[in-house]
Amino acid sequence: MAQSKPSSPDPVYTPGTARGAKLAALLVDEGTSLVRKIFEDEVRNMNPPSLREQLKKHKGYLCGLRHLNPGQRKTLYPPSGKISSVLYSNVPDTAQGFDISLLELLLKELCANAPCAGDRDQLRRFRNANYGHRPSTDLSEQDFNRLWKELAGILVALGGDRDKISRMLNSSIDRQLAAEHFALLDRLYKEDMEVKQALGSLKKGQVGLKEGQDSLKEGQDGPPDAVDDVIGCLKDLYATEYAHVRPLPWCEDLNLHLGEVYTNLQIQQRNDRGRFQDTDTIVSLADIYKTRKGEDSQLNVSSAVRKIRVEGDPGIGKSCSCQKLAFDWSCGKLDRFKVVFFLEMRHLAGKVKSEIFEQLLPKDAKMTPDQLWSYIQENQDDVLLILDGLDELSRPAREVTDVVDLIQGKILRNCHVLVTSRPYHCVKDLEKCHQYYKIVGYTEENSEEFIHKYFCESPESASKLVEQLQRNSSLSEIVVNPLNNVLICVVWEENSEKLPSSKAELYEMIVYSVANRFCTRMELPMEGDKLPPDVEEALRGLGKLSWEGLEQEQLQFNIDEIKKKYGTTADNMLTMGLLTRDYSFSRIKRTCYCAFLHKTFQEYMAARYISGLVMDGSSREEGMKCVCRLFGMSNATVVNREQVISCHRKYREVQRLLLLILGENSRPVFERFAEELSKAQTDGDREPLSFLCFMWLGTSCAGGKMAEIVAPCLSQHATNNLEDFIVNLDNERNCCYIDKEQCPLDKELGVEFSEIDRRLAHLIECNIRLRSIKLEIAIRENRTLETLVVEGMLSHSECRAEMISELLRNKPSNYKELSITLSDSTSVHDQA
Repeated sequence: MAQSKPSSPDPVYTPGTARGAKLAALLVDEGTSLVRKIFEDEVRNMNPPSLREQLKKHKGYLCGLRHLNPGQRKTLYPPSGKISSVLYSNVPDTAQGFDISLLELLLKELCANAPCAGDRDQLRRFRNANYGHRPSTDLSEQDFNRLWKELAGILVALGGDRDKISRMLNSSIDRQLAAEHFALLDRLYKEDMEVKQALGSLKKGQVGLKEGQDSLKEGQDGPPDAVDDVIGCLKDLYATEYAHVRPLPWCEDLNLHLGEVYTNLQIQQRNDRGRFQDTDTIVSLADIYKTRKGEDSQLNVSSAVRKIRVEGDPGIGKSCSCQKLAFDWSCGKLDRFKVVFFLEMRHLAGKVKSEIFEQLLPKDAKMTPDQLWSYIQENQDDVLLILDGLDELSRPAREVTDVVDLIQGKILRNCHVLVTSRPYHCVKDLEKCHQYYKIVGYTEENSEEFIHKYFCESPESASKLVEQLQRNSSLSEIVVNPLNNVLICVVWEENSEKLPSSKAELYEMIVYSVANRFCTRMELPMEGDKLPPDVEEALRGLGKLSWEGLEQEQLQFNIDEIKKKYGTTADNMLTMGLLTRDYSFSRIKRTCYCAFLHKTFQEYMAARYISGLVMDGSSREEGMKCVCRLFGMSNATVVNREQVISCHRKYREVQRLLLLILGENSRPVFERFAEELSKAQTDGDREPLSFLCFMWLGTSCAGGKMAEIVAPCLSQHATNNLEDFIVNLDNERNCCYIDKEQCPLDKELGVEFSEIDRRLAHLIECNIRLRSIKLEIAIRENRTLETLVVEGMLSHSECRAEMISELLRNKPSNYKELSITLSDSTSVHDQA
């Protein structure tokens, strides 16, 4: 006996329609109130106990639900034109105003163990059965009494007050309110039916698909142990080929067992404000999955956290950590998943289904790609796909692969996916991930642990190296990076226990060591430490290959094309040891390519190549053309702000390495910066390049001299009016977070330190034009810096005294000394 609101109000308000309105009021008012109370009680038991925080945490999951209609989405996430930290300020923090349908959806999706599930379902069924099809709101007295009794029983079971319900039986209903109740129930019913119809169509399609699969099953399934065969093949692969790490191919005897040398890395998790924070429970990628069960209320969402992004700087250990995760699964340490697929994105050439076979399985596997894909589709919650290095996906592969669809949940939406990339890369591809982690490298203890493992047969050498690193703050910062840690050990071992002074010198020592080994192997004569001309030419060829590859987003190179382009030089380029033979990683169709050991080496060789052109007077013009493409500068009459930002995101490592290599010879580059800055017509155009110049001055060891070149063209105030660009610089040590609430958008730059940063100190010291920079946040947040000296910066500040008092007032107890010297010789000194 269903009823619904008619298309127009009843012409006569009869006793029958009054009864229908009274029943509707009980359903809408009391029913919604009781369901809301259940939901709010559940929210109070969540961690954190805030509806807004829970909605922010699960936005990606909820907005991806097929049965969340546009109106409900708008209620949960009202549109806003604001950005950054205020993006979610209008997300509701109370369930007031949520209709009963939305409350039920949230209870189902966010509160799997919420009470009264059966009674709530009965309420939904009552609503749809009695306010669905009936073309009139008129109820006979007999029908009304029966339905009132039924609804009252459901509401009492949900915690309703029987006496209150009885009083509502004798109350009158306002006609306008009655019309609103009917309209609401009519809308909810239609929405329920639309969802039911959509899900029915989907189910019908799934049934048809299953029938098709069943009809093929006999011929396709093969032997009953086919799945076990695939799992066995994967475990054998991970336990053998992934069990060892050969970090440097030119060191034939350096073949390290993963279990013996692997050292846990620092892993941080991004919180709801977008900041990465340390976690006590996550020390390896495997722990992300081991700690999920029973951790907090978010884990009651059975499918909310399935897509996870792990970011990290070059060489920080992303690939090794993924390798360790697959290795752990093969050893039975990750039994959460029945099957794990580890795909390297740099080798990807097609769709995921075919790449699983190409990269991981042998020709004689007992399942076909279609059979395995069907198994994955039917067992999605038991499958983990590890996608390593999304930023290394080639341009041609991106055009044909469906890996981004996989990450975004457009296919295999219930599979678990862990994807790694460098920071600031593939942002749009990864914006729908459910959780974000960042590998930040070794702690000092981790680094020392690895060194002792490396020199296990020579503990004295290990102790001596550790002691040297502790004395050298520059190198101690470098070895937080696991790749650099390995390189330091190799350099220490091969160079009579001598260490480089910088990251650029470290890589140059490695390149020289490789070239020296090559000369010895090929019996090429050397004059002292000078490499033969043919070898130098091969290194230049490798540098050019590196730079052109980075411009084209290419990490693999066709050997035949190298031979054709570089002629006789190609043989030395291919056999020196910096390039490794790379068979496209297909275990079926092996195609011969070559690649650099690590993208970091390709970036270093590119920077080395460009620096050589710039320092050579005969090739400087060509070198400056490369510099312009590297930094986003052009011959146009105006600054291309977007191009400057885009190139910094794409080439930041090459930019940094180039300035480190050039050092005192970086004058032509900074002169070009000054020329570009002078073209800026507005502060907005000048800001990105000006801000980056501040950073590059700190990077260059000749920053003082270079500051004189660009100073006349720089903005007088470092600003944070760069919106997303500045927010995306939060991983820079010299600008960890821009606090827009505490810093006016076009006045000052807020700087927050996460650790000692000599580059920023050098920047401040050498910059003769900067007049205002906000340090209060740095003083308040920093917990490692012990001494702060600020000289000659505040001569034009009208609020000098207020600035000084703020610095002193916020000085944490860990500071031993704080010194502020102004240009008019005024000095404030505070000694702990």
